[in-house]
Amino acid sequence: MNRRYSLLAVGAVILAATGLRAQPSHPLVGKWTIEFQRGQRMEDGRVTPIMGTGELVVSARGDSLQATLTMSGTRPDGSVSPPAVMAGKADGGQAVFVHRTTAQLNMNGEARSVDAVTTWTLKVAGDALEGSMLRELKDVMLQVPMEPSPVKGKRVT
Repeated sequence: MNRRYSLLAVGAVILAATGLRAQPSHPLVGKWTIEFQRGQRMEDGRVTPIMGTGELVVSARGDSLQATLTMSGTRPDGSVSPPAVMAGKADGGQAVFVHRTTAQLNMNGEARSVDAVTTWTLKVAGDALEGSMLRELKDVMLQVPMEPSPVKGKRVT
């Protein structure tokens, strides 16, 4: 009789262990090199994008995703950007991340800091990443409306 209960207990443990197996992670989880529009320069009504590259590391945290973006190179003033940490939700094959920060705005030689919200919408196809980012500057009237700019990347293996 004890042996029978022991076998049932072992069977229950095996079933519980297989039920607790890790769920497959989102395809965006991993390390990526990405290219995106880091900023823009507007001179004489003409907008020139300032392109940038960086490393994006995405990890799963429960039902959410966390991403850390480390920029390559330096800012135009020679300083290094701190890593940007952002959280987001996966929705099927894509994920949306929102990052709040302070941006430097220089208009007619007058520099000031403004609150900025950047929304990254990313999706994966194998080892390729694509999507867009939209940066909104709070309390700033711009002559040219902000439009989403493309983001592309490759998985680091």
